[in-house]
Amino acid sequence: MAGKRGFGPVVHGGREMPFGKGAVAGGFAFLSGAEGRHPDTGVPVEGIQAQTEVAFEKIKSRLEEAGGSIADIVKLTAFLKDRGDKDAYMAARDAWLEQNSPEVLSDRAYGSTLLFVSGMSHEEMLIEIDCIAYIGE
Repeated sequence: MAGKRGFGPVVHGGREMPFGKGAVAGGFAFLSGAEGRHPDTGVPVEGIQAQTEVAFEKIKSRLEEAGGSIADIVKLTAFLKDRGDKDAYMAARDAWLEQNSPEVLSDRAYGSTLLFVSGMSHEEMLIEIDCIAYIGE
């Protein structure tokens, strides 16, 4: 399809998943959900802070593959399994943004939605984050 390109499959623990990392169309990068699974093993890391950091590292990497950066984010949607993790997630998100793209944190120039869900694709997963970024034509 003209004007649309993908940027490869998601790989967890050396296994290729049946879905891609995302696609770019119309100047926007639409990323598949990033979760806190260790990239080498595919096993979720321990705790909401660590899972949030891993998820944002995946978002960063995927945006770079798409030709963008964290500064290009226009929308984040986070899915948390436990309502009790809300404050820890927000603190971990803000700390990661402060370290990796302080202007995104200070400007808050992105939309954000936080949802609580009853389960994830792995029992140990606590979070998954969807991201949309505008990277230009």
